[in-house]
Amino acid sequence: MKKPNLHQTTQAIHLCMLALVLLSPSIPNGFRAVLYASLLLIPFLFIRTAPTEHSSFKVWPVLAFLAIPTLYWVWQVYAVAPYPIISFKNKIPAVCAIYALFCYKYPPQLPLRAYQILLAISAFPALAWAIYQFVALHDRAQGAGFFSIHFGDMMALLSLITIYCSLKEQRSRCVKLLLILASFSYLSASLLSGTRGAWLAFMVLPLFALDKEIRKQVFTLGLVVVSCSLLIYSNNTLGIKDRILTAHHEISTYSTAEANLGSSSSGLRLEMWHFASALISERPFVGWNQKGYDEQRQIRIKNGSYSPHIQDFNHAHNDFLNEAAKGGILGLGTMLLLYMAPIIFFWQRYRRSPQDSEIRIFSAIGLLIPTCFAIFSLTESLFAWNSAVITAYFYLLIQFGAARRLP
Repeated sequence: MKKPNLHQTTQAIHLCMLALVLLSPSIPNGFRAVLYASLLLIPFLFIRTAPTEHSSFKVWPVLAFLAIPTLYWVWQVYAVAPYPIISFKNKIPAVCAIYALFCYKYPPQLPLRAYQILLAISAFPALAWAIYQFVALHDRAQGAGFFSIHFGDMMALLSLITIYCSLKEQRSRCVKLLLILASFSYLSASLLSGTRGAWLAFMVLPLFALDKEIRKQVFTLGLVVVSCSLLIYSNNTLGIKDRILTAHHEISTYSTAEANLGSSSSGLRLEMWHFASALISERPFVGWNQKGYDEQRQIRIKNGSYSPHIQDFNHAHNDFLNEAAKGGILGLGTMLLLYMAPIIFFWQRYRRSPQDSEIRIFSAIGLLIPTCFAIFSLTESLFAWNSAVITAYFYLLIQFGAARRLP
């Protein structure tokens, strides 16, 4: 039996990493599996092979792509929210650095067809897991290591990615149908999580029309989405209408005698945003760091300025306000660079690649990931949790490696 060569071995590792990222919301201990699998990459970094040929492009976006997550981590660890050296949050950047070097030295060469099929197949266990929780356990869908909010966000992101892939698929009707079913499955799983913030991500759908090749399909899709949304709302399917009406009531009654922040997710968020905004106005440049944030929260709750219900949260439920309050302008600027570096890199690759090339599709997916995470961060402090950090970093690194190939 012929032994697999280095190329086959490295591509198998990339395939495993992609599978772990896609399946981590619906398989037990998904994050530890990612960690352990990544550590296995260390020996491959010391194998000398001929360099892989890549198309020429500016190197600074690549350096920023790798350096900015490290800068953000250093800022978080030493200035904003110090963690013990043995904590899991301190291990994530080290593992990401290992995989980043691996992706740079051995870029993924996975065919788009294999990527699409793996993406589609991963939707069905996620939906089955969500249905089981919703029907059998009478609970909002969530994943292994994912709260319901994070699970819903991840499912919404994957739904958008499969929608884009289905619109671009022209060669095989079977694959196109599979991707359509997968996008519906991811969307259904997101709805079963009851995560309202995830719905905001679908604001990016009109941007798909920038691709001339699929513009007509995007308009048709928009009509279908609007029609289905109105139908689901009117029939109160999955409790969507109740969730929307509840949010409207909570927002409209905020700061009035009728408000009940103890059971009001929207009201609590408005209160936390109000508190974070007050801290930003007082220390806009240096911030309060995590300790100062917690101390000020307790002081202002005791003097009656804010609801006591926000004492259970050590973040502002909005990454941008959270970073600005704790890290000041420097913290906020670093986080914005964390989003912008991959967007610049993938936009360059998208703009310079041929219309029907695989690189264009991989780059578009790479653009969707930070864009959607930025949208999700408007209503949740995603990077306060390991699940979001791992999902964002590893998925971006896989796309980074894939987009470096020659068109």
